[in-house]
Amino acid sequence: MKINYYRAIESLISFKERIPLIMNRKNEPVLNYLKTIELNYENDDVGVPDISKICDSVKLPRNKVYPILYESYLALLESLTTKPHTISDCVHAIYVHSHDEYSDSKNKEFKERESAREFWGEFRLPVTPRLGESISLDFVEFNTKYNRGIVTEVHHEIRSDSQRIVIYVHPFRNYYWQWDKLKKEHNHREQWMRRIQESRDQN
Repeated sequence: MKINYYRAIESLISFKERIPLIMNRKNEPVLNYLKTIELNYENDDVGVPDISKICDSVKLPRNKVYPILYESYLALLESLTTKPHTISDCVHAIYVHSHDEYSDSKNKEFKERESAREFWGEFRLPVTPRLGESISLDFVEFNTKYNRGIVTEVHHEIRSDSQRIVIYVHPFRNYYWQWDKLKKEHNHREQWMRRIQESRDQN
C-alpha cells in the first residue's frame, strides 16, 4: 500500500499525544524526534520535516526511516479504532457565496463583484444550522457582503485538535427546498402508481 509520506509525517506530529500508544523500540528514535516538532498553519511552510531532515536528526538511513514512518502511520490509524481520540474544540465557519451563479460567466466584472461580496466568518455556535434552514447575519452590511441565505451544505472537517463545521450558504437560492419538493412529488407519484397497479391486479 502506497502512502503520502508528507501526510503521514504531518499526522504523526499532529497526533503526537497518541504516540505513546504506538511507540516501540524500533520506532522510538523517529517518533521521539517528531514529538519535538511544532506545526504552524499560519505560515506557508507549516514546518513538516522532509525525510532527509528526519534521517539527519535521528542518524538513520532512508531505508530504515521509510518503513518506520509507514508502520507508525498505519499503527496511528489503527489506534483510532480501539481508543477514541477526544476533541473538545469546535468552530463553525459560515460561508455565504453565490459561486453557482457566476462560476461559468464570461463577464469578468460580474465575477469580481460577486466574489467580493462573499462572506466567510468563524464562530463558536451553540447550535449547528441544518440543511434548508435560513441564516441571517444582521451585523454584516448587505451592500458590502452577503448577509443572509439558505444552508445548502454542511461539511465537517475533523482535525487532531478541533472539529471545523463549514456551513455553505446561498444568498438567494433554496436548493434544499427544491430537492425536498421534487422528492415529495416523486414519492407521491410512486404511491399513485402503486395504487393504480393494485387496482388493476384486483380486477
